[in-house]
Amino acid sequence: MEARVTVYPKIYMSVEDSSWSARPSVMLARRLHSGEGSARWVACVKGFHISIGDPISTDYMGRGAEILYLPSWFCESIGVEGGEELEIEFERSENLQKATRLSFKVIGDIPGDMDIRDLIEEPLSQLGVLEVGQIVPVPVVEGAMILLESCEPEGLVFLDGADIVLDLEMSDAAEAEAADTVPQVNPEPVPQVNPEPVPQVNPQPVPQVNPQPVDYRYVLPASYYTFLTESTPSPFQGPGQRLG
Repeated sequence: MEARVTVYPKIYMSVEDSSWSARPSVMLARRLHSGEGSARWVACVKGFHISIGDPISTDYMGRGAEILYLPSWFCESIGVEGGEELEIEFERSENLQKATRLSFKVIGDIPGDMDIRDLIEEPLSQLGVLEVGQIVPVPVVEGAMILLESCEPEGLVFLDGADIVLDLEMSDAAEAEAADTVPQVNPEPVPQVNPEPVPQVNPQPVPQVNPQPVDYRYVLPASYYTFLTESTPSPFQGPGQRLG
């Protein structure tokens, strides 16, 4: 299916969209689905392929017009500034061969602790189609790119979300950057500290104190002794007799 469509970068959309798929206006989406249906349509723009995503229904520019919005990096790669009317061929994804293996070469500086597969799997699935020799940017890493060197099967392949083997080869510069990013640190030896000896202190002997007899005169009141003297009769009364 061919149609003459106005093409814009996604920065012209009324909503923010960072996905790698193309977004059609409502009118274009109706045209695509009015005839032979497809699970996913693929657009060929100036010889480059990209999958079609959901239509954008809130865009005033797309009312009554057939417009296709493309990622900014995709527009730069094909030389589209925005507002051009182009003849675009649309193809059903069911007619394309499905990819089983993709071999990429990483170009540019990649941090050594970053997993490229985690970065590119979802965006590549949004892009949907690839062919040998295609270069795409690495998300969130400025200046880094990946080059598709080979794919199985050969030719234009469709990424349908099934398990696909991704082979990544780092360029010499990227390998050097990764090696420099993770420094080898030799741990400093922990010095052995001998503890200071604890001095032995001989306890001082406790002196033995002999208890002194208690003088109860200083304990009992004086009236007590007066009472004993005056009230207690003596056993020796009367005239005494000498014994012997």
